[in-house]
Amino acid sequence: MILEVSIVLLSIFFGPCVFLFLSYREPDLTGFPLGVVDGVGDTVMLPVMNAVVLSEPVLWRHVFIALPISIVFAVAITSYTVYHQELDEWSRPSEGETNIGTWYHGVYMTFEIGVFFIGGLSQHSNELFVLSVAGYAATALYSYVAEF
Repeated sequence: MILEVSIVLLSIFFGPCVFLFLSYREPDLTGFPLGVVDGVGDTVMLPVMNAVVLSEPVLWRHVFIALPISIVFAVAITSYTVYHQELDEWSRPSEGETNIGTWYHGVYMTFEIGVFFIGGLSQHSNELFVLSVAGYAATALYSYVAEF
């Protein structure tokens, strides 16, 4: 139980806490949290997913499968948001521009996508893993629908 709580606390520190700090470095941009996906997804759902996946032994073959996939997904998502979205927020200052928040969020997203794929390979039958992923997906879907 101590391991799981430690993973949750580290996930909250390296995710939302650092995001909040980086958003204060850019006072003219919209800060963290931007909406439900940040407030609930990054703060609750991802730390729970991390605790479920990382508290169990991870097989190296799952890491070797998940790492290239997570890099490709994170680069694609970051490229899309940098070059095709006009948002003035802490991690996306304006179209075609990056800042420290963009780079940190990209690295953090690579890690989280990797944990997601490792969990999908090893914890796919774990109800808490499925609920945390479904909860994050629901917050993301709600955020995207609410924007339109």
